[in-house]
Amino acid sequence: MMATRNLARARPELTEQDPIYAAIDRVRAAYAELDAACSECEQLEKALPPTKRQSNNFNGELSIALDDDERWIAYSRRHRAASDGLDVQSIALLDVQPTTLAGLSALLRFAFEFEGERGIEWPDTVEGFVPNKPKDWSTTWSVALHKHAADTIDALTRN
Repeated sequence: MMATRNLARARPELTEQDPIYAAIDRVRAAYAELDAACSECEQLEKALPPTKRQSNNFNGELSIALDDDERWIAYSRRHRAASDGLDVQSIALLDVQPTTLAGLSALLRFAFEFEGERGIEWPDTVEGFVPNKPKDWSTTWSVALHKHAADTIDALTRN
């Protein structure tokens, strides 16, 4: 991450020209929302008995237990929205093609930082990234990133 940040500092026009930097920032903002929701969870878990926090967000589905404390239900809804928002921004990141090698480097380093260093998982599936397959054919986000990076290199070397 440091090399990319240094390059952006040395050439600030790169961050203004390449749309990938704004897309990365949108993922960072979405993650901050999810992180805030997770912090709220920790506080509520200390304040509420388990019987008042049965609502959950397993497997991408929000399940509300009507006997839960109102604060837990509100948190559960915020968490689901934040999680969905992060997925949307993460998938949208693959729709933005870097226009510079520095931007591609920033994208790849960000993906490593996000998953490799922080251990945060990307969305399980992304549809429409596998050539010669139906549009609803899905693959993992990381595999789609490989194709996205290769497509970017092809585009940058054609110019």
